Amino acid sequence: MKKEMLRLEDVAGSDPAGLLRDANLCLYEGELLGVVGLSSSGLQELTELLTGNQPAAAGRIWVEGNPAEIATPQQAYRLGIRVLRGSAPLNDTLTVAENMILTTFSTRRMWLLSRRKMNALCRHYLELVETDISPDARAGTLTTAQQGFVMLAKAAYEGGRIVILDNILPYFTPREFAQLLCSIRRMAQHGFSFIMTSYSLQSGFFEADRAVVLRDGRTAGVVQRPAQEQRRLYRMLLGGTNPPEGRSPCRPAKTALRAEGLRIAGCRQPCSFSIRQGEICGLFDEEDGEAKRLVYALCGLTPDAWLDGQVWLDGNGYRFRTVAEAMRAGVVYLPENPVVRGLFSNLSIGDNLLIPALQKLRPRAGIVGRRMHDYLEKSVEISAQGEKGPVPAGTLDVWDRWRVLLERLRLMRPRVAILLQPSAHIDENLREYLYDSLRDLSSTGVSILVLTRDPRDIDTVCDRLLLL
Repeated sequence: MKKEMLRLEDVAGSDPAGLLRDANLCLYEGELLGVVGLSSSGLQELTELLTGNQPAAAGRIWVEGNPAEIATPQQAYRLGIRVLRGSAPLNDTLTVAENMILTTFSTRRMWLLSRRKMNALCRHYLELVETDISPDARAGTLTTAQQGFVMLAKAAYEGGRIVILDNILPYFTPREFAQLLCSIRRMAQHGFSFIMTSYSLQSGFFEADRAVVLRDGRTAGVVQRPAQEQRRLYRMLLGGTNPPEGRSPCRPAKTALRAEGLRIAGCRQPCSFSIRQGEICGLFDEEDGEAKRLVYALCGLTPDAWLDGQVWLDGNGYRFRTVAEAMRAGVVYLPENPVVRGLFSNLSIGDNLLIPALQKLRPRAGIVGRRMHDYLEKSVEISAQGEKGPVPAGTLDVWDRWRVLLERLRLMRPRVAILLQPSAHIDENLREYLYDSLRDLSSTGVSILVLTRDPRDIDTVCDRLLLL
């Protein structure tokens, strides 16, 4: 039987305004335990509690089988708990060896170490995490991933047995994380245990041995095999298919889009779903890419991938062969990273807004076209004229590009709008603006399908989650 390294029972945070109310988890020796929760789950509060930055107000904690109190960072350190944060890099002015050995709580007599012995000691722990970083290298010259390796080696040097990987996935590319995972697995063989926290279900999270889901400040459940039970993990994280708390369910409305027995090439099984008029539905873009293949077929991007099944748009059967056919019928597709791929950088704001209506305006492309061009530019409230004439869309910042994209989407008056990863490349303020704009669009009767890997999109803006 594996040794129990950490156990939490009914733990609550001490902050009166905090979110953590009833956390339960168990970490075993040599295990990589994933803990996932949305921003409202209390996950950050749990990390602060384990690292001693916030004491627990209730509940019990055991470390290596013994009751423990973690009220200060020093107590957490003495209990062997270390934390690796992607947003907390090393001291850029020091070498790798100096960062590892000098910046520590350790009471070892470090001043008796020569630089040669210090580098040799550092190299030993760097080899443990399987990296060839030089102990003499300045930390400021290292990439974020390389600094992560150094922090792992530092945790091993300090004698930590429990390492918290605090939301590190956004700071690593898939290849970098795969390398880091190899180091984690090797350290696990030497008795180290890891807790990997995350606010979204990114691909690296499924490498955990087990996964604990936090929802609304409580432990919602444990998934024993995250890689094999991704759908169960999604349901547990989002609370099934009910509308998120704080938004009422959609009012009864007629069905805008319905699919039955739809078979797409590369998908494991046929799917059936429906979207009501004025409803915002979320669809998780899982690692196998099935959801993306489905969306591409619905938009006319990959018509040959549509093998079988029926789809109805406002009660009429359809099967589009091109994107243009889909747009004419009222199905509009906004690609991933649309600020780069959704606008013509060399054209003006007005031209970008007019592009979907060019065929309609062609017979009167003179006076009416210019008037419409000027009117549309004023509708987005962006300065469309520079010193040398119209401002190209490629010179706009991210905010203004999104304003143009969303205004164009509104002017097209679609029946169904499909967005791919809309919040993948934007900051929090722009995310809120995007959510408000989608709600406004849905209030006009437009049905919206959001393909995403970020649970916050589902939790905040979507009325319902589609499970294929």
